[in-house]
Amino acid sequence: MEEEPIKKKVITRKSRKNAAPVSNLIEELTLTEENVKLLEVEKNKVSETFEKTDFIGPGLRVEPDKILNQDPKTNFQKNTDLKDDISITNQTNDETSSIFTVSKINLKPYQKEGRIEVGLDEAGRGCFLGRVYAAGVILPNNILEIMEKNKIKIRDSKKLSKKNRIKAREFIEKNALAYAVAYRENTDIDKKNILRATMEAMHECVSKLSITPEKILVDGTYFPVYRDASGEFIEDECVTKGDDTYLCIAAASILAKTYKDEYIENLVKENPELEIYDLLNNSGYGTAKHIEAIKNYGLSDFHRKTFGICKDFVNEPVNESVNQSDYEILNQL
Repeated sequence: MEEEPIKKKVITRKSRKNAAPVSNLIEELTLTEENVKLLEVEKNKVSETFEKTDFIGPGLRVEPDKILNQDPKTNFQKNTDLKDDISITNQTNDETSSIFTVSKINLKPYQKEGRIEVGLDEAGRGCFLGRVYAAGVILPNNILEIMEKNKIKIRDSKKLSKKNRIKAREFIEKNALAYAVAYRENTDIDKKNILRATMEAMHECVSKLSITPEKILVDGTYFPVYRDASGEFIEDECVTKGDDTYLCIAAASILAKTYKDEYIENLVKENPELEIYDLLNNSGYGTAKHIEAIKNYGLSDFHRKTFGICKDFVNEPVNESVNQSDYEILNQL
């Protein structure tokens, strides 16, 4: 009698209501009892394709080496770092059985092997308060091998827990061929507009690198032409969802994010009166608590007077140029 096929995979999420679907976060490969036997024969190939330990979306991770030698109905573990609760099940006629998935390593270590490429990204562009940060990272071509050896994950900073971002930052700063971090203050943002300030910080990152890159890979859709100290043009390319495409951009996103978060933490420590804005939880973004505090207590010296609700609580005239659309700004650069 033929074994009845699995009818349907069901993924239920018990937390993070606004989180993206698992399918949007990672590329998945479902391992069933049938194909586990096939994969066991090609275990070496699997080891090259998969990370030793990787997320299956927020909340679960698996270890491929162990999976291949265990019952696929029972082998999975929770990731306690993210504290999410996801159950993955298969529905059959008579029972519900657990299955597991393994995420592929889908970020590219480089665009062209042997070329010196820097990845650029920013953090804090949409905040109501504080600096905007940018970072640039040049990684070695064998970064995947080094990551595997150190059991480190590099991906879009928003998809890592705080604990893993900090680990990744330490790894990047130790193993990158070169990296740089730059920022612009809230006062600069109010004078120039957020786009100009962000692009200036990105340019500064490139200029501070100890190695001159041969190509610049930027997360986003716009980057003004960069020339080095001698006036030589450096080729650049904007990559939509770049932090989900290239490891160097993902690494830059991690540095920018961790440096910005560290800045906010130190700012509150040095200015405890800022605690009323709930900055340690919102990192300067316009959450409901942050907006309510602005309505009740007004603005601090660190708020961006040209952002969101902040404009309604400014006593001095606002520089109208900062309210221009990105399209208008780009045409002026």
